[in-house]
Amino acid sequence: MELAGKTAVVTGASSGIGASTVHKLREAGVRVVGGARRLERVDADLALPLDVTDEASSAAFVEAAVAELGGIDAASVRRPEPYPPPPLIPGVLGARSSFA
Repeated sequence: MELAGKTAVVTGASSGIGASTVHKLREAGVRVVGGARRLERVDADLALPLDVTDEASSAAFVEAAVAELGGIDAASVRRPEPYPPPPLIPGVLGARSSFA
């Protein structure tokens, strides 16, 4: 699958699996918006504040990401247990990652 030119959002982008996902997607030519509480640690094309345990924060993150990217092709959604998946993108909820 060709990823160059696609767009993606990644939650938990400041460390661990989220940070690694951002790195790999950017290497593949994907424009990435990373969301996290620790913005100074996010190495994405755009870092936005995000607390996945807060619905308003999640909604603001998606709205800003869509405005920046013009649309979202993929999402990598990480969240702390025991919280349910954040209300991010219809059709992608609960997915670890998904490409259109």
